[in-house]
Amino acid sequence: MRRYAGLMFDIERTILRIMGEQAELRPHGVHAYELADLLLEEKKAIPADETIPKVLRANGTIYKLMHRLGRIGAVTSSWEEPEVALAAGRPRRRYYVLTENGRARAANLRKRHERHLRFRLPETDPRTFG
Repeated sequence: MRRYAGLMFDIERTILRIMGEQAELRPHGVHAYELADLLLEEKKAIPADETIPKVLRANGTIYKLMHRLGRIGAVTSSWEEPEVALAAGRPRRRYYVLTENGRARAANLRKRHERHLRFRLPETDPRTFG
């Protein structure tokens, strides 16, 4: 599928909205696996399907989505300090944080999502994806 400038997929809009909601709880940002788990918890934006995090993690799908969000200026990323990962006995994590542009988009998406929830649109309605 060819992407047009400024076009965002439903999953990208959902990721931005969730990151906006999590910004105060996670000021350091969110890493990809954590984000996939947050998407699983999101029952109203994505059909409740246990395979979503696995699909997002397979073949680097979540990383491709985050890279696209970075290209449009909605997120920025940074690697955690090597000492933290070494102490935890795991590889380093890349943390993603919303930019000003991303925060503005996330706020707009959150308002739209709340409005759709208020009117109780069915989950299968494509308008509920933000």
